[in-house]
Amino acid sequence: MTTTLEESSWHNRISTEIDRCLERFDCKDAKDIRDKLEDLKKVAGQIAIHSASCRQCRKYFAKIDGLTSMLHDFNKEPDEYKDGYFNIIDEIASHLQKDHGYTLTNTYIRMCTIFGGLLGISIGCAIGQSIENLIIGSVVGCIVGLISGFSIGRILEKKIDSEGKLL
Repeated sequence: MTTTLEESSWHNRISTEIDRCLERFDCKDAKDIRDKLEDLKKVAGQIAIHSASCRQCRKYFAKIDGLTSMLHDFNKEPDEYKDGYFNIIDEIASHLQKDHGYTLTNTYIRMCTIFGGLLGISIGCAIGQSIENLIIGSVVGCIVGLISGFSIGRILEKKIDSEGKLL
């Protein structure tokens, strides 16, 4: 999908405002705020792309404008706006996931790592019984499973990222 010049300039304006606010949140205590502002930049870009064909995305244009106008107050009193602000960003990300097929960062890494660890423990226990040392078998199996699962998850995320479907 392509963006119009108006949508592209809108996204550039939003990104610039977010970048200015990000400069103010540089301490470690504000990591969650910085992460959500980065998420807002990502979803704003995707909303700009899909707004021509999706009525809901056009509605989110106004919400994102409202969020960026709150950034100045958000910088002064982050706790006052934090929950509502974060909920709106999560709502927009959820729309992009459900209706446009996007995936959140680290989703596949987490899922494959957990599955790999469980599968590794299961196989490790079977191997451990055959060598008559259940602990060594399950530990080795878990380690191999976690590493394998993480690797597969990374490969899947890189594929999704190359398709432009990663938030």
